[in-house]
Amino acid sequence: MGGATIIAEGGLPPGSVYTIGTDAADNRLALFLLQAQMNRGSGRIIPLGNLSARMKEAIKTADAYLKANLKNLGIEHDLKAYDFSIQAINLNQAKEGSETAVAFFLSMVSAILGKPVQDQTVILGEMNVQGMLLKVTSLPERMQLAVESGAKRILIPSENKRDVADVPDAILTAIQWQFYDSPTKAAIFAMGMG
Repeated sequence: MGGATIIAEGGLPPGSVYTIGTDAADNRLALFLLQAQMNRGSGRIIPLGNLSARMKEAIKTADAYLKANLKNLGIEHDLKAYDFSIQAINLNQAKEGSETAVAFFLSMVSAILGKPVQDQTVILGEMNVQGMLLKVTSLPERMQLAVESGAKRILIPSENKRDVADVPDAILTAIQWQFYDSPTKAAIFAMGMG
């Protein structure tokens, strides 16, 4: 890479979100750029590229939660009249990225609202179909990867509050970090709406 950062300055289009997933096969973390695009259609999710089974599962979780919580987000669209094309661009040559459901959710919300996620932001997080947040593994390593990749801001599930004590000060001061306690809050923070 020659020292160039992967997450460059300059906003991404709506529907684009950076996240860090776990590649269980290689036992390492990997940076992904998730992209969602909404087009007129019949309510389908169209996964593009070579998505792992865990990422497809994360997309289904994000979609189910989104459909159940449209009103809470102030979204009036009838999602049955649209299709989502969703892609995960693997920026670290990983085989898969688990623990990415919250980022897929944000990608879809950003696409619906036509509102981009704030510049150089990485979203961490896993959730279940009801939107309950799950703690992500290896928080210090995730934050370090975000900083090394050029992120200026990172959103962390509140379930990981205790893990911040394990993050080196040099990392904590190199990036703005913020906890969120629900996927909806993550969307609000990520898009600068609250």
